[in-house]
Amino acid sequence: MHKIGVDRELLPVRDFLRNAGYEVAELDMADSEAIRGFDAVVVSGLRRNMLGIQDTTNQVPIIDAAGMTPREVLNEVRLKIEKTR
Repeated sequence: MHKIGVDRELLPVRDFLRNAGYEVAELDMADSEAIRGFDAVVVSGLRRNMLGIQDTTNQVPIIDAAGMTPREVLNEVRLKIEKTR
């Protein structure tokens, strides 16, 4: 099962991903290194810059959910995870 880190402000996305069969955990916004424990990370546009993750060099896909529906986020998660295999 893939583990997805989700910004705590994205409750509908978290619930939708969980219902789709993903293991979902709240993303620790204070620790940019914590994203390495996930198969993908979903953040809001504002939070993305706070983490400084736009500059990370790790291989964890980061999805900016700003303006997206939970279903669109799910589709993006699936696409990004498939690309990293």
